[in-house]
Amino acid sequence: MLVDSFDQLLWNRSTIIDIKEKFEPKIKHMIKIALIANRLYCANGNREDQTG
Repeated sequence: MLVDSFDQLLWNRSTIIDIKEKFEPKIKHMIKIALIANRLYCANGNREDQTG
């Protein structure tokens, strides 16, 4: 699943790698936690490579 992520002054595409559920006792509810992959690049560098 793709999501938007903010990198300095630009919005970029990122990927959700995994979503887990965890019980949060302070609010007595299950919450979802997402592991998001976001590549960081040099400000003046190329934002694309062979894999996208």
